[in-house]
Amino acid sequence: KPEQILGSSQEISDCDVSPDGKLIAFDSRGGARDDLFLVDTDGRNLRQITDDIPKDRHPKFSPDGKRLVFHSDRGGGFGRNDLYMSTRSSQSDAFEKPMNLGTAINTGANEEHPSISADGKILWFSSNRAGGLGGFGPRGPRSRGSS
Repeated sequence: KPEQILGSSQEISDCDVSPDGKLIAFDSRGGARDDLFLVDTDGRNLRQITDDIPKDRHPKFSPDGKRLVFHSDRGGGFGRNDLYMSTRSSQSDAFEKPMNLGTAINTGANEEHPSISADGKILWFSSNRAGGLGGFGPRGPRSRGSS
């Protein structure tokens, strides 16, 4: 039977299952803020990854489960939405504070909806920056090292 894991005013969106199948990362949308959460696949052990006014959305695990990349409209970025990454030393550790991926990835346009290749070396995302197919088109590859 499905169980409610957040308050009724929250909408759960954009989820991803960890490579080991033990966790689900998702964004919860409600009001002026969207935050990222992790929950065990059995619905237990809900924990919040981000707790900010900005809208943090579309979390994606790296193949080794040690990185979580997402887009956000946090202040101090390069455009309206930038790509951020949070890391951890092992799959049992908590994720660290997210870091902006910088100007090698982010521009004054919007970078959104990241995805990491199966080998962990290529970051794909959509962007509305100039020179694309029009609107939000796919971008990549962007090498971020090995998984």
